[in-house]
Amino acid sequence: YLGNEPAGFFHRRIEQAEGLEPGILRLTARSRTRLRGREKQAEQKFDFVAFERENGALIRFEGSVEVGSRVRRMDGAVRDGTLAFQTDLYGRGDAIRLEWNALDRGPFAIEQSLMRAPMREGEQRRLRYFDPLLGRPIDAQLTAYDYFDTPTYDGQKNRLMEIQIASNAQDDDAS
Repeated sequence: YLGNEPAGFFHRRIEQAEGLEPGILRLTARSRTRLRGREKQAEQKFDFVAFERENGALIRFEGSVEVGSRVRRMDGAVRDGTLAFQTDLYGRGDAIRLEWNALDRGPFAIEQSLMRAPMREGEQRRLRYFDPLLGRPIDAQLTAYDYFDTPTYDGQKNRLMEIQIASNAQDDDAS
């Protein structure tokens, strides 16, 4: 909400993938955000699906981001230790190949990690995952602090763990 007006939504879903081998998850993210300037209004749309193993290992993904009339599509898959990733913006495509190791994870790595093993107070956890919007691996450090009463949209309070996430995008130009 912006003020009293709805500005959009963000929805994520994790489920067993139908028609694939057991242990494969289908993870989806969908959002809509209305952006309003002084005289213009635009809608940003994000639709994304990834297929990952239950341990978070990425298999493949596809998605799109649309802002106004601009659409960026993306898809990729991991095969033989390589992530092959393609983007398309107005018909101009880029293809990227990244070395991929067994510890690298997909775009939902943080959610997957927390689902498999919730963090305890004071715990730190490091993850490396692929961000399809940036088109590069991200090194993230999660730090769990303490439980806090957190208000929800329905006016209730849930006791939730505060987790800080510090991330660093890998820069190919850095030595």
